[in-house]
Amino acid sequence: MSWLEALPWWAFALAALSCALGAAALAFLALSAGTAYGTEYHVLSVAQRRMARLLSFGALAGALGCALLALALGMVALHRF
Repeated sequence: MSWLEALPWWAFALAALSCALGAAALAFLALSAGTAYGTEYHVLSVAQRRMARLLSFGALAGALGCALLALALGMVALHRF
């Protein structure tokens, strides 16, 4: 029996909740970075535009990844419940 099988259902539910909150925080970060990027586009230098674009898309990708992980952990928690 591995240590993963020994974990109770609520540990997976707690991990799913943490990942869901992380996904929400990253989605808010992507929204704020994208808004700042679009609003101040003509003021930013080329390097700052690149960094803002990377932050916006990176945070959006992280939010989607965390949301998928939260969904998977939630399904495991429901299966064990």
